[in-house]
Amino acid sequence: LFDTHRSAPTDPYMYGHAWLAKDLRLKSFGDLHKLWFVLLRERHTLDTEYRALQQQRKPLEPRKPMPAPERWQRVKRSMNRIKQVLSERAGELRHRGNVALADELDKVINQN
Repeated sequence: LFDTHRSAPTDPYMYGHAWLAKDLRLKSFGDLHKLWFVLLRERHTLDTEYRALQQQRKPLEPRKPMPAPERWQRVKRSMNRIKQVLSERAGELRHRGNVALADELDKVINQN
């Protein structure tokens, strides 16, 4: 009934994968907006953890590596993919003749 022979994971915290562009294309603008701020908060949390770690080190001690660098990379990759999807949508709007809305979307994309 229970698999007792499985080994315990080495990392007690399990984190998801980076968002794929194909999945993000299915999301509404509102969902992408919310996801952007969730990712932004996660990026700031990771940056804060890294800065705190650097402040704990002693003088002349080498810099400590960033904890869980793969998490930071996943967040960065996901944020870049959101920008990619929004750029694609702006291109579609421009192709359909809605240049003003496409320009507004480009401004939003290029803010961050």
